[in-house]
Amino acid sequence: MTQSGGGPPQVVVPGTGWVTVASQAITAVGFPVVVAGFLLWYVVFKFGTTIEVIGHQMQANADLAANLIQTEQTTLSELQKQTAELHEQTQLMRLVYERTRGGAP
Repeated sequence: MTQSGGGPPQVVVPGTGWVTVASQAITAVGFPVVVAGFLLWYVVFKFGTTIEVIGHQMQANADLAANLIQTEQTTLSELQKQTAELHEQTQLMRLVYERTRGGAP
């Protein structure tokens, strides 16, 4: 069989990898401190992500509330116009009723 790449094989020197660095850190400060540090890091970044999601949801809720308020204002305005129109029609019906009853205004 032929070997592709043609370069010399890699030699792993003990004490140069991330595992060595991690084990030296654990040995220097202690396992509980390293675990506590990792958990703190995880919780802080998870909390930050959760806060961002909540912020986006609150912004979406605020936009929906603004749309709802606008719709309600439009509905109220239309209902007020209809009430004014009904008032005018009522006045006209009273006028017609009084004229047909025989009393002129």
